[in-house]
Amino acid sequence: MQTDKQMKFINFFIITGKTITLFAWLIMAYNLVQPFEGT
Repeated sequence: MQTDKQMKFINFFIITGKTITLFAWLIMAYNLVQPFEGT
């Protein structure tokens, strides 16, 4: 059995991981459209 505290921590960890992954995908997509170096 998992306590409520552990469940909240796990949910927070999962949400944080999803956010970081989504942010990384957005940066990659932006780099494809408009690269940092060059014009």
